Amino acid sequence: MSLIAQSTVYPRPFCLGATGLSPVVTISKAGAAFGAAAGAVSEIGSTWYKVLLTVIDTETLGDLAYHITAAGADDLDMCDQVVEAPVGALVAAYDAAKAAAAPGAAMTLTAGERNAVADAHGARTLPEESYAADGAVPTWGQIQYMMWAALAQFGIAGLTISAKKLDGSTEAMTFTMDDAVAPTSRVRAT
Repeated sequence: MSLIAQSTVYPRPFCLGATGLSPVVTISKAGAAFGAAAGAVSEIGSTWYKVLLTVIDTETLGDLAYHITAAGADDLDMCDQVVEAPVGALVAAYDAAKAAAAPGAAMTLTAGERNAVADAHGARTLPEESYAADGAVPTWGQIQYMMWAALAQFGIAGLTISAKKLDGSTEAMTFTMDDAVAPTSRVRAT
């Protein structure tokens, strides 16, 4: 699963196991009915293809499900998550570069502008610790904290997994397992 920033262009690769196919990509945004992806589909090579998702394809927060068909290959189903994009720093940096550029000239970002973009995307620093409520669409920062809590700091009691905040003791969220002895799944409870 990929995390895709809302309303952005994104080249989504996929493998069909054969070359020379003409894949048809349909998508479902946040559980809505499937429809044709707006972006073009092309072959990358070595049985890999990509759909160039457009801002229309990625405009809706939540699950972005794919159903891909092609004569000569098995159908492929997969799902990504469209998340809120922290665009403030990126827009400001782009606007400044665009204003300074001559028509037709390439635009470059300064080190400070690149750092602002990296900070906005959580690549250098994280926002203040917070966790999305069960069932809510998380921000990028919340996803990072939630993954850390679920993978690194947790306790198990019976059927319950308690994921801890950075302090190591405060509960961030809980999960319920299907079996206390040999669990095969867990679902978020709080």
